[in-house]
Amino acid sequence: MKYRTMSDYLSGFFPGKVRKIAVSAQMGCPGCCTYCNNAAFSPAYSLTPGLSVTEQLEAGAAFTSNKGSIYGYLAYFQSYTGTYGPTSKLISLYEEALRFPLVKGLVIATRPDCLDNELLDYFQNRFQNRFQNRFDNRFRNRFDNCLDNRFVLSNAHQGAESVRAESVRAESVRAESVRANSVGGYSASRVYDGFFPEDFPEDFPEDFSEDFSEDFSECLSEKPFLLIELGVESTLDRTLAAVRRGHDWECSRRAILELAGRGIPVGAHLIVGLPGEGMDDYLLHARRMSGLPLSTLKLHQLQILKGTRMEEQYRAHPEAFSLLTPEKYAEAVSLILRELRPDIALDRFVSVSPSSMVVAPSWGLKPAEFAAILERFF
Repeated sequence: MKYRTMSDYLSGFFPGKVRKIAVSAQMGCPGCCTYCNNAAFSPAYSLTPGLSVTEQLEAGAAFTSNKGSIYGYLAYFQSYTGTYGPTSKLISLYEEALRFPLVKGLVIATRPDCLDNELLDYFQNRFQNRFQNRFDNRFRNRFDNCLDNRFVLSNAHQGAESVRAESVRAESVRAESVRANSVGGYSASRVYDGFFPEDFPEDFPEDFSEDFSEDFSECLSEKPFLLIELGVESTLDRTLAAVRRGHDWECSRRAILELAGRGIPVGAHLIVGLPGEGMDDYLLHARRMSGLPLSTLKLHQLQILKGTRMEEQYRAHPEAFSLLTPEKYAEAVSLILRELRPDIALDRFVSVSPSSMVVAPSWGLKPAEFAAILERFF
């Protein structure tokens, strides 16, 4: 099965390879999720107390320096909650990251309940760029996104209130998706960040490479890239309450619409295998994700980590957990991909935490090894 990768998505913004460097705002987190231990997925340098953003970026750049040439970096505010804390302090940290050599933008991981209006205004004004606006301003009132024969997102860049749902013909979705992905250069799926027009205006350019080849890099240098990565984790309120997430599904939905309505690319993070969820629930997650203006989706399997409340629960009542094998997880991912809107880019399928921190399940698989298992289900 062909799916859109994160590299596919980023190639619509950058003329060369970009690499994430994980950093931490070191501002903490308002939640106490039962499954979370930041040390399990954060580089040691990003958790070192007192280390500045610049020092973290220097450490990360040195660590990845042997992985080949790149066009630039994306500073990835991954640990804890990247928008939690005084707005002025957060903005100073983001600006410090943007001043680091070769940093072309930010990816900020956060919670849907930690986005205040002042920070949203900053994101909207600081990070929108001419590459996006050049097309949005010409056609933003002309296109609809056909979603799996169920939904149409209208004028998504105009604001959250413009999102509406109605029935559409699946044939129209397929025809326009094929056309959008077949044009030369920077395809329509990239220009619109995943929003396919139901019908193209007469002056819609057929060859985006001709339109952008000369000033593409210059457009990006004026205002940097931004992706907000929201920890949705589940679309079921009962699950979110059980893991003490501290917000409900409606909070996630509204945050996604608000960000997309401001023209800010937004991704979501889901955990597959949370207690009490099964295959039907995973399909529901995919349908709900597909009905929202998401650009990217990151998946990973549930891991019970040392030092968490979930570890205590698991040791006391292991029978309450149905931990997934690699094969069962691959089956779940394959079902999600079949249900997911095809323009949403898949950022990741598995989480690889240090084995010393994992209580269960102990897979011992690298991402490439899991990818080979996943291929069997297509």
